[in-house]
Amino acid sequence: MISNISHDLRTPLTSVKGYQQLLQKSDLDKEQLHNLQIAQKSTDELGNLIEHFFEYSYLITSNIEPNLEKINISNLIVECVLSYIGVLEEKNININMDEPPPIYVLGDKDMLIRIVDNLLNNCSKHSLGDIDIKIDYDKIPDSKNAKIIFTNPISQNSDINVEKLFHRFYTTDSTRNKSTGLGLSIVEFLVKQLNGDVGACLDKNAKLLSIYFEIPLFK
Repeated sequence: MISNISHDLRTPLTSVKGYQQLLQKSDLDKEQLHNLQIAQKSTDELGNLIEHFFEYSYLITSNIEPNLEKINISNLIVECVLSYIGVLEEKNININMDEPPPIYVLGDKDMLIRIVDNLLNNCSKHSLGDIDIKIDYDKIPDSKNAKIIFTNPISQNSDINVEKLFHRFYTTDSTRNKSTGLGLSIVEFLVKQLNGDVGACLDKNAKLLSIYFEIPLFK
């Protein structure tokens, strides 16, 4: 049912985008072009909402079992960042990340890629500057988890409730038109599937938001 509804919504949306592209090639005055750009932005936001909604619906109803294996989380994050460089360059955002040693976790590669991609996407939408990524782990023998932290600067006026950040459809007033609120819910769901944990902390003085996830180390 979810698949059928998804197709039914995507088909007219694709048609709308097609006609918008045709209009963009026509002879429009400045005001008409401005109005068309607003319509295109809204169409893109609707497309993102549909994709996130059906991805989330599929994940929570499909009972997918993770394919747990030994994964170099350091390399995986670097690969995800490199694949996202184009998007970040368009927004003039750099990634600050110290080259970590090989750190191996027990996880599902596809799920971990989705988790990191969603966090990069979230940062790129809301960050007011460069993004810091840190892989934190303890070298002591009884250490259990690797902790991956994404930190980005935010507006001084941001009203973020970190306790609700992973709730479905949660947004703040300042980001209401930029996010569906489902991206972080998907992150939380996938991390829980991998026996990990997620969280966030806000440094109001430094105007920094940090979102992290923990994943079991491979023993």
